[in-house]
Amino acid sequence: MYSSQETDTGAALAALNTPRYGLSRRCALSRSALIERGGWLIAAVLCAAYVAEFAHLKSFPLQDFPNHLARGRIIADALFHHGAQFGSTYALHLMLVPYLLHDLMLALSIELFGVAGGAAVFTSVVLLSLPLALLFYMHVTRVAPQARLLVFLLSLYLSTDWFFVMGFMAFRLAVALLVVLAALAERLRGHWDGRVFGAYVLLLVVGYSLHLTVP
Repeated sequence: MYSSQETDTGAALAALNTPRYGLSRRCALSRSALIERGGWLIAAVLCAAYVAEFAHLKSFPLQDFPNHLARGRIIADALFHHGAQFGSTYALHLMLVPYLLHDLMLALSIELFGVAGGAAVFTSVVLLSLPLALLFYMHVTRVAPQARLLVFLLSLYLSTDWFFVMGFMAFRLAVALLVVLAALAERLRGHWDGRVFGAYVLLLVVGYSLHLTVP
């Protein structure tokens, strides 16, 4: 049997220990948050260095990319300068077909930043497309924050696969878009939303104009 005095003493001890426990727990959470932020800071620096290393490449090992750059330069001339330089040789007819979005994105990048700068910007977008798409997928599926950093770094490395080295930029962008579509499908599977479904259908059409892989 326990006396009321012993009960009061135990309650008092518990009350004294609770703030200390709460404080230690908050300290542990703060350290964990700082470590996570530090990890993302390091990942951002590595990502910037990795992207910069590939952004200046316009020929080998990006084997098919110079052909895309030449086509993008001609399309930019037709779209923004009424064919002043290449209009006598080439004509532009826009149709909803695969590679349309890829060529328009590259042409816009060349128009804004020049051929060299546009190539660097476009290459950077292609490199970051898969890591960013996977971050969105992990957010939708509620993957543990501790796993997201590793997945981000691995996906950045895997973005420079054989397809990227061969200059198949439209396919690399299509793979990233497929991940986004999978994330939207997961959200619809958990909770139906007409706006999300509309975004899914729209991205599917956009994906078709990017690469036939998407549909």
